[in-house]
Amino acid sequence: MLQEQAFLMVFDMNGLIIDDEVIQRRSVNDALKALYIELSEREWIEDCVGRRAAVYLQSTLQQRSIPVDREMISELVAEKNRRYHFEDSEQGAAACFGAGIPCIAVPKRYTINQVFSRARCIVDNLTQEAKVHKK
Repeated sequence: MLQEQAFLMVFDMNGLIIDDEVIQRRSVNDALKALYIELSEREWIEDCVGRRAAVYLQSTLQQRSIPVDREMISELVAEKNRRYHFEDSEQGAAACFGAGIPCIAVPKRYTINQVFSRARCIVDNLTQEAKVHKK
């Protein structure tokens, strides 16, 4: 078996272990809504997966004959990144970071001692009284 012969196995968390493509596509479509653009699943797979947001956003707009400038692309990327994902594990926070999705960590009993270095912040619960432990 492969796992018996392997010295090291590395897994791509983003998409393979954590299927977050649906969340990413939704964030991009929300950002593009003001331009009346909605990427289909096929467009997402063929044009966006594996590419940086600035690259596929520029390509998407150019394909639709929408004039593009650097500032517009920056604003769309920023709008896409205004969506937050909540995670209770460092692995989940790292996957969000890799996908360009800002993450707020909410550690639980078994993940309380994890570092969460890629999370925007760490909160102790999901109430209005939550304490922010890192910014």
